[in-house]
Amino acid sequence: MENQADILDDNISENHALQLNSTMMGFLSETAKWAKFLSILGFIGIGLMVLGAFSMSVFLSSTDSQMPFAGNSMIIVAIYLGLSILYFFPVLYLYKFSNHTKTAINQKNSYALQDSLMNLKSHYKFMGISAIVIIVMYVGIFAFAATGSLF
Repeated sequence: MENQADILDDNISENHALQLNSTMMGFLSETAKWAKFLSILGFIGIGLMVLGAFSMSVFLSSTDSQMPFAGNSMIIVAIYLGLSILYFFPVLYLYKFSNHTKTAINQKNSYALQDSLMNLKSHYKFMGISAIVIIVMYVGIFAFAATGSLF
């Protein structure tokens, strides 16, 4: 069964199609530039996280075994690498949004704009799910701490 959005899209005539004026395209173009800037900063941050993970691993494995975390350097590396991988996807979606938006505006290509908006949706969906996971973790930590303080 088709959903209602597909039925509406099929029934729209060319006269009522969504059109972008120059002001809207200017806003999209500026948004794409900022998105590219932020995504490049994100990729640099990911690189620094990976570099930091391996640097910390070398530092912790070379220190005295009496220091805290000295024996757990691989756990710390795994955490940093895992966070780097998680951070990679929203940054990649933002970068793709930027590139597809630029292509859509330069070539006046509605399919590129569709891909652009799909990547923007994926970016925000990922960020929203991440926020929910973090909130649930905080609630769990809060509940654990409150329970622990009672005993």
